[in-house]
Order: sequence, then C-alpha cells, then structure tokens
Amino acid sequence: MIDTNLLFNLESIKSILASILLNAKDIILAPLHDFDVFWTLLPVYVSWVQAEFFVEREGTSYANAFSNGFAMVWASANWLKYLIDNPSNSNNLKIIISILFVVYGIFVWINAYLGKKIAVLIGKQNLISFFVIVFSPYVFGIVDLSLSNLASMVLVFILIIILFSILKRILPEPAGIEEDG
Repeated sequence: MIDTNLLFNLESIKSILASILLNAKDIILAPLHDFDVFWTLLPVYVSWVQAEFFVEREGTSYANAFSNGFAMVWASANWLKYLIDNPSNSNNLKIIISILFVVYGIFVWINAYLGKKIAVLIGKQNLISFFVIVFSPYVFGIVDLSLSNLASMVLVFILIIILFSILKRILPEPAGIEEDG
C-alpha cells in the first residue's frame, strides 16, 4: 500500500524544486532584460566556461586568482557606478554588497600576490562568477534579494559544477593545455 503522506511530500518536494529552478532561470536570463546587466554578465559567463575547460581545468593558480579578483573588482565597481548613476535604484544594502565585493576582489589580489593559499581557494573563477551572476540582477533591480532566489542559485551552481566536472572527465583535454605542458 502507498503511503499518501509520502506521496504528498513528494509532490511538495517537486513543487519546491520547480520553484527553485524557475527562480534560477529568471536570474540566469536576467541579462537579456537590461543592457547594463548584459554588459556586466556576458564576459562573466564566457570566462567561466573558458576557465572551467581551459585555464582552471586542473585548479586555480595564483595568477588566475589574481585575474579573477580583478573581475570581481571590475563587476562590483560597475555595480557602484550604476548605483551612483541611478540613485532611484540604489539602497544601502546594494551599496554595502558592492563595496564588500570590491574589498573581496582586492583581498584576492593581495593574497594572490603574496602567494597565500586562501587566494586560490576564494579566487576560483566559478566562485567569482557565481557571486557576479547572482548579485548583478539584484543590484540592477531586476530580481529581489530573497532567500528563495539565493537558494535557487546555490542549487543551480552546484548542478553546474557537477555538470562541468562530468564534462571535464568526458571531453579530451584541449591541445593547448597539452602543448603548454
């Protein structure tokens, strides 16, 4: 006999998962609704995919972490520029988030330069990309900063990391990596 409570719980879980995926879809597709967001996120998406399969295939180097820290500073400085240019879309939380990510990028820079292990842990392309992709639509006023949206993006981020891990095992190494040694 089928337990009806379990059946209702499965339906609830499916409903929650569908909601999470719809929220994530809205955040991921946010760049298509606003040129400022598109301008900020297009290079982030491209560099994330490129880094996963070419630059950081075996791990993050200090040079990569330094570059990724720059990307974080650039994106969050762009957020601040937008907030200054559009004070009606600005609020204290958006400004604080933007400043914190500028500091985060600078922290990665400094620690990468000094050769500190923390730089390669927090300066990974996928982590920097995640933060920029999640917070840009919020800063630009396209989506709300909600627990539901954050949970959605964390789940999708985990799924993307799993997908990239599988693809890196299946796909051959690019010839350029073999050539570089």
